[in-house]
Order: sequence, then C-alpha cells, then structure tokens
Amino acid sequence: MKLFDLHCDTATRLLNETQELYDNSLHVSLKRAEYLDSYAQVMAVWTNRRFSDAEGYKRFFEVVDNLKKEVDKNTTQALLVNNSNELLSCLNDNKIPLILAVEDARILENDLKRLQVLHSYGVRILTLNWYGETCIGGGHNTNVGLTDFGISVVKNCFEFGIIPDISHCSFEGAKMTLDLAKEYKKPIIASHSDSYSVNPHTRNLQDEDFKRINEIHGLVGINLCPEHLSSKSSANIFDILNHIEHYLSLGGENTIAMGGDLDGTNLPDGFSGVEDIYKIADEMQKLNYSEELINKIMYKNAFDFFKSNF
Repeated sequence: MKLFDLHCDTATRLLNETQELYDNSLHVSLKRAEYLDSYAQVMAVWTNRRFSDAEGYKRFFEVVDNLKKEVDKNTTQALLVNNSNELLSCLNDNKIPLILAVEDARILENDLKRLQVLHSYGVRILTLNWYGETCIGGGHNTNVGLTDFGISVVKNCFEFGIIPDISHCSFEGAKMTLDLAKEYKKPIIASHSDSYSVNPHTRNLQDEDFKRINEIHGLVGINLCPEHLSSKSSANIFDILNHIEHYLSLGGENTIAMGGDLDGTNLPDGFSGVEDIYKIADEMQKLNYSEELINKIMYKNAFDFFKSNF
C-alpha cells in the first residue's frame, strides 16, 4: 500500500515531548510506517495559541531545527524535500519524503519578509489560519475574511511557490482565497478538511468550495478528527467513508487525498496511528472501489499534484 498524507503535527510534538522520529509513542513514526510500500508525509509546524505571534515565529525554527536533527539520524529512511525533483528522487530511493508546512500563518506578524524566510527554510505549504482573528484573517470559528495583509500573503505565496491551504479558514476566507487562486491561475489545497454537508462542523469544507478546488486541480485531504467526521460522540471507519463518498459524488475522484491530522487530534475507533491507515483502503476494497480509485485517494492524487506544483 502507498500513502501520501497532507497533514500531521508530529514535528511539533517531537520537540514538545522530547520524542524521536524513528520510534515514539505518537501517531507517526518511521518504524510504524515501515509496512507501507511508499509513503510521503507533509509535516506541519503548528503554533499553540499560548504563544504570541512573535513567540510562534521563534518556535517555528526550534521545531524545524529539531526535526532536521531527527531526519539526520535517519537519512537512510527519510529526507526533507524542497521540490518535485527531490520528491521523486527520494521516492525512487525508497525513502520517505517529508514536506514542510506552517499551520497558522499568524507567525508572519504583518511582515511579508518572513514569508521569504519560511520559504528559504523549506516551507512549501501555508495553512492560513487556525482559530480566531489574526493578521491573516478569520479562522473557522469566525465570519471574518482575509485581511489586506492576508490577501498579500496569498498573492506572495503564488509568486514564491508556497501552496496556500484553506483548512481552518472561515467560509469567507476560503472563498476569498479561492478567488485569488482563480485570478492567479494557481491551485490551492484544503489539507485536512472533511465535508460540511456530511457533518456541519465549521472546520469542514462547503460543497461549493470543494467544487472550486476540484476545478483548479487542487487537493482536499480527508481529516480523521472524530468531531469533524461525525456529530456523534465518536467516529468510525464508516464515517470516514461517508465523507469520501460525498466528495466522490461531487466529482472529486482526482481531488480527494488523505490529510489525517495525525498527532493533532484524537482518532476514530480502531485507529492508533499511521499503522492503521490501511484499514481505509481495505474498507474501500470491500465496497468494490477499484484499485485505481483507492490508489488515487491514498496516494496518486497527492503525488501527481506535488509532481506538478512543488
């Protein structure tokens, strides 16, 4: 089985909990992923709200420096990659490519020069919001769109080669980002966003926004957070499939990917970490999904996207 996952918070937890990348008690480790035939992982650096914007910016470098040290211990298995050539080379060598992302662009703190610094440090995905109102705009719990600075950030992302990510954006912020993507003729992603029609949680993606991401050849990652999957007190594999089925009904065969939010959330019943992701593919197989479609959702859609846009 192959897996290309668009979002995990493992890098931040490695530093916070003094754990190692190869083997740990988290959702993601190199050891737990050894069963996968091919695996690529976006590593997001999340800033806890207890940190100010300035403290969060400083914390970013601490998290990434620690991750680089961990990768340096395991270069036979994983590498941080900065472009599609490095991605392909890494996969061809049967190594795990790790792609850096920032979750919550408020750490830019109204300074566009910081965006260039993040790019030079290897950041290729920028999740614009996380919660509340920031210098970028409003998170999913608000009705606030992008600020003027937020608009400038998205425009500069397109110019620098950073992919804007609307997971956690307000509905208005998501629509404004999609408008900019259309203007610049660039794709964006929702790295870990389930369907609002299946479960009306503010963190989930509205159908119209999914269709627009589909039209511009972006990606939408299925999030394993139970409260996003279901309004019930828990979630299971069938809730995951409900979101996949709905996105497929919207024409998303080439848009759906995995964005599990591992190490950033609790997991559905029957899931302990990356070692259980195969269960999703197995269940799709039981439902007579074609091998081609299963591979697209689990791996190929994301692989094709990054091959062209990274």
